[in-house]
Amino acid sequence: MPQDNKTRLLAEGIARAIDRRAFLKQASTTVFALIAALLLGRLSEGKALADNNACTCYPPGPYCSNCRGADCYMDNGNMCYINRIYYPTGCWSSYCSGRGRAPGYYLCCDCFCNGGSYQCGCRDFRTIGGPVTHPGGAAANS
Repeated sequence: MPQDNKTRLLAEGIARAIDRRAFLKQASTTVFALIAALLLGRLSEGKALADNNACTCYPPGPYCSNCRGADCYMDNGNMCYINRIYYPTGCWSSYCSGRGRAPGYYLCCDCFCNGGSYQCGCRDFRTIGGPVTHPGGAAANS
């Protein structure tokens, strides 16, 4: 039997043995996971991680006067919202160790206040879990 026939028979056997629908579903899930992992890696690298071991945040202005943890709430009576100009989520993590604190990180968020005419920032120190990039469920402001 020539080599071409063996290859053709082998390919046909594999094609009949594989459920095409399940194969395409698994392949698309794998491709989506790879793309998501690459995007998340890109979004969290570079400037998004504040100065390593700085144990602080660097907001685009002063710290807001009335934060709810890292979540922007109010500054001097003006409503505040997450500012997504500098980071896609508006928030980032700053790793901390030492300096009289348990190892952890600050969750830092940039804020727009007074209809966007004023910028400030909020932060929340956390010791449990891994760094996140959104303020959900933030505790008291540090």
